[in-house]
Amino acid sequence: MKLNLTDKVAVVTGGSKGIGLAVAEALGGEGARVVVGSRTETPELAALRKRYDVTFHAVDLATPDGAGMVAASAGATAQEALDQVVPQQMGISTGRITEPQEVADLVAFLASPRAGNITGAEFVIDGGQIKAT
Repeated sequence: MKLNLTDKVAVVTGGSKGIGLAVAEALGGEGARVVVGSRTETPELAALRKRYDVTFHAVDLATPDGAGMVAASAGATAQEALDQVVPQQMGISTGRITEPQEVADLVAFLASPRAGNITGAEFVIDGGQIKAT
């Protein structure tokens, strides 16, 4: 896919195996600079680092120091990372209204063979405005 992720920075937590590793690989394959934070580096993650612009940091993300380290390696301060969490808690994680093309892109993806194993799912595209009650 061509998702225009070149020059974007993505932080993937728990990216040493499973879904996190797959997400890191997908984002790296699309040209994003990927920062992976996890407790250990698996052989699979080491191989991924050789193929794409992937940086690994051994961190315990349950601690403030670990979260700050991942934020810093993504080019942000811990405060800047926190500033992004506050809008999410207020219900608007993106700070903007969803564009029609974003909905169209999701529809096209779900109609493609790349989404062949996604069934019975509900996708909310509202910029994070719906709060869990």
